[in-house]
Amino acid sequence: MPILVILRKVVYSKPVDKRHLKQRCRIPEKLKKRADGKAGNNIMLDYKIMYVSHTGNTQRLAVCIYQSLQQLGNGDIEEINSNTEPGKIHLLYVGFCVEKGDCPIEVQEFLKKVHNRQIALFGTCGFGQSQEYYDRIVENVKQWIPKDNSCLGAFLCMGKMPMQVREKYLKMRCPGNEGQIQKMLQNFDKALLHPDWKDMENAQRFVHRIYSRL
Repeated sequence: MPILVILRKVVYSKPVDKRHLKQRCRIPEKLKKRADGKAGNNIMLDYKIMYVSHTGNTQRLAVCIYQSLQQLGNGDIEEINSNTEPGKIHLLYVGFCVEKGDCPIEVQEFLKKVHNRQIALFGTCGFGQSQEYYDRIVENVKQWIPKDNSCLGAFLCMGKMPMQVREKYLKMRCPGNEGQIQKMLQNFDKALLHPDWKDMENAQRFVHRIYSRL
């Protein structure tokens, strides 16, 4: 008896225009000035964007936020590592990728060193579409911020995950968990489109709102 194989084509609505995003969020050649309260020509900085990005998602947000805020004031951007210091800038936008419901260890250690500042958080995570889930992540991250700082708010959105994650889900599938694994695979496929143009615009609105309050 012949075997009929049915292939289902997955069609995504509103695909990301990657060329448009690259044009809007191109990383400037001299992006990291490593300033400590001052930019070139002794210009005082109004804000600094500091982030950790293991897959590139949070970096895309950080660069778009940086380019968007340039029209409002003088700022700087820097990727966080184990030796990063907060500097003297009063307003910090701190970005992170979500790992096990929290920010990476580099961000945790950095936040512990920040005192008497105003901090706005932003980040990306593989799972999304749940404000309750986002709120739990933000509360976990805020625990690393010393009490003498002011946390002005947070923005989170979905971000695509490495293909190894999908392969891991497939290997986990068995007769007892097929429903759960199918939902995880659907979430993975949905995250492949993020951060998209709407995420970028929402992130920009968030940081502009924070900046306008000051």
